[in-house]
Amino acid sequence: MKQQPGGRLRGYEALHLVHALAQGLEEIHAAKEYHGDLHAGNVLVKREGIFFKPRLFDFMSQQGGPREHMLNDIVNVTRLLYDAVGGRAHYRSQPEPIKAVCCGLRSDLVKKRYPTARHLRRYLETFEW
Repeated sequence: MKQQPGGRLRGYEALHLVHALAQGLEEIHAAKEYHGDLHAGNVLVKREGIFFKPRLFDFMSQQGGPREHMLNDIVNVTRLLYDAVGGRAHYRSQPEPIKAVCCGLRSDLVKKRYPTARHLRRYLETFEW
């Protein structure tokens, strides 16, 4: 993201990236695994046309990971979105769909609104601009 103009992604680009991450987490969590330490340093992103192909590294998970770790993965993805659009300096000017995902960085709200990666993915596929 730091290579992007202004060191951030446009809102729709950031939402595309988060959608790709949510899809990946959905598969990981379906296998009863979790990442456990999801942050920008553990995500390699390759652009392919309008798509992002993220690769996650440095998994901290073990088979049969507890539900709380899976929820924390989702919270961490919302933090990645917040950072991708420019963090605190630009958050206030973001459109409602981005704010609805970030939930003001309140993990309790994120966990309630998106109890699974599937919920986050489905929101991203169905929100209205």
